Amino acid sequence: MRNLSGGQTILFPNCGRARLVLQLEYLLHMLPECYSTSFTGFPIKKGWSDFHYYEFVQHSDFGLCLFLDGVLQSAESDQRIYHQKLVRAALEEHPNPSEVLIVGGAGGGVLHQLRSLIDFRRCKIVVVDIDEKLFDIARRTMRSWGDNELDDPSVEIVFANGRDYLQNVERTFDMIILDVGDPLPHTRSNDMYSADVLRDLGHALRSGGVVSFHTAPEHTLDHIFVTESLHAKGLLRKMSHFLTDIPSFERAWMFNTLKKQVL
Repeated sequence: MRNLSGGQTILFPNCGRARLVLQLEYLLHMLPECYSTSFTGFPIKKGWSDFHYYEFVQHSDFGLCLFLDGVLQSAESDQRIYHQKLVRAALEEHPNPSEVLIVGGAGGGVLHQLRSLIDFRRCKIVVVDIDEKLFDIARRTMRSWGDNELDDPSVEIVFANGRDYLQNVERTFDMIILDVGDPLPHTRSNDMYSADVLRDLGHALRSGGVVSFHTAPEHTLDHIFVTESLHAKGLLRKMSHFLTDIPSFERAWMFNTLKKQVL
């Protein structure tokens, strides 16, 4: 959710195999201020996955950090705060889920926090991620984000576009946790934020089920999920918000839930 500085030229994958060549410096000027940061770090690993330009950097205060398409996603020093709040926000509304869907989840931070807070043996968990190459790299590089929960054979891992998975899935869940990036142009995360996805989330949740997601605080009220729900559109009506400081983001961040009506 934050940006790297440097002005290097990078390639942004677009739909299919087409790639749009952009100057990173140009993208930084286009980003809302809430997604920018002042720090950089020592590059550890970088390259192209199937859908992202990724870079792992080492920072003196924040430890290992993952940037995607020039924007900070997670930092070793406070990833626990971020992932725990994303999970706890959902558990506030549904404390005993028996089936959970995690969309995103590379690195395993959400899965680790979920396992520490519920009876893992009584809960079926599905992790859906669009980017198998990045998922594998993160799994090996971001070991401190969890305790090898992604290696547990009881966890079902599906490599698919989360939007498409939600549109076609026939099973239902008590809880859906969206551990994906922000709604920014030229990123695949943007696919996850639409009225159609909100509708599909409602269909994939059981009665009383809950979805959790994050937003920049100043963009919460104009987030598509929030505006649609405020206008009583769709099945997800009850809304909650939790504001938490994330040091590596250099600001507070909002964690939100939408709950399906009990039918």
